[in-house]
Amino acid sequence: MKKLFNLLSLLSLLSFLGCQKSETGTLNELKAHIVSGSDSTTGAAGYYIRLDSSGETVMPINLPSSFQSERGAISVKFVNTGKSAWSALPGHAAAQIVYLVTIRKL
Repeated sequence: MKKLFNLLSLLSLLSFLGCQKSETGTLNELKAHIVSGSDSTTGAAGYYIRLDSSGETVMPINLPSSFQSERGAISVKFVNTGKSAWSALPGHAAAQIVYLVTIRKL
């Protein structure tokens, strides 16, 4: 009976330790600008975000409608989805598709 109690105690301890939530990495807040991708000659539509630090263009999948007419500076935190999309912007072959965590006006 004592062995069974020790075994159950050990199993419950291991299951408790195995279910701990892992720490997530912190996301950096980046300065950027919203760019309209609409172009009547290519038929492209949508909004992109150009990062100030690298000049990289990313395409958010959840850009709030309140920011879809903005042209000013913004600050964003996002997670890369690992996918890319064709871009009609000159000099940009593809844009990374991202999920916005936070967005605010500067």
